[in-house]
This record gives sequence, structure tokens and C-alpha cells, in this order.
Amino acid sequence: MSKKRKPPKYYLGLDLSLTSTGMVLANKKADRVIQQTITTLPKDRVEVRINHIWTQIEILLKSTMASKHKIKRCAIEGLAVRGAGQRTLQLAGLHYFVRIRMTQVFPKVGVVIIPPTSLKKYISGNGRCEKDKMMLSCYKRWNFEADNSDTCDAFSLTRFLSGNKKAIKKEWWI
Repeated sequence: MSKKRKPPKYYLGLDLSLTSTGMVLANKKADRVIQQTITTLPKDRVEVRINHIWTQIEILLKSTMASKHKIKRCAIEGLAVRGAGQRTLQLAGLHYFVRIRMTQVFPKVGVVIIPPTSLKKYISGNGRCEKDKMMLSCYKRWNFEADNSDTCDAFSLTRFLSGNKKAIKKEWWI
């Protein structure tokens, strides 16, 4: 009688944005990676854009789970609030909506919010580095060539989750 192989556990990284959301699903070793960028049109109403982003996230997660892969945790890059205004308010709405839907639709997936400065420091050693330096650091460290800076951040979130558990603070968990 042969042992049943456990399906590999996956980590989901989400770099949420109304214009270009980066989404990466990776196993612990990062030898199986799915990267996707979700874009929306600025001319569309914000409610339509938020719903489209969530729908794409949900489709990926449901198809992954249907193929017997277990998604262990999800990391979402926190907000880097640079000012007040409609754009910041809409981005906060997107974050809140995705967080609520994740806990409702996928209650067994642990969700953690990683502050942008903590993520950047983990990847590049500097909490205030530019996007191109993040992409270069990600490539040098894990040989991962991201399609864009959004998927780079999302991939980096999966690596933060799988290899830096002690640094995740209690208050970051949802």
C-alpha cells in the first residue's frame, strides 16, 4: 500500500491597486509559480473595478483549490498612505473589500497584511528602495523574473510568508 502524497501548500501574494494588481501563487520552494496582473480601466466606476479585481482573485483561488492544491496563507501588501484624497480612499476601499471577501469565501486561508517598508527591507535590505531595485533584488535572491513591479511585490510577499514567519507581527494577522 502506497502512501498518499500530500498536495503542496501554496502561498498567495497580493499587491492590490486599482490600476494594476499583482497576484502570485507560489509553493514553499518557489519552483511552482503562477503570476498574474489584473488591470482595470480608470474610466470605469470604482465599484466595477473593485469587483473585477476580486473576481479574478477568486477565480484563481477556486481553480487552484479545485486541482487539490492547498493555499496555506495569503499576504497582502499594506497601504502606503501618502496623502488624503479620493484615490487613497478608493484604494483603502479595495483593500478592505478584498480582506473581507477573503475571510468570508476562504476562511481557512490565513490572511496577513505586510507593511510596505517591512517587505522592502526583507527583500532589499532597505525599507525605502525603488521599484527597479526591488525587482533586481528579487531576481538575484530567487532567480524570479517578474512581469512587472506589481507581480514582483506579490512574489516577494509569498517569500516573506514562507521564509520569515518570526518577523510577522501578531497585529498584522486578520
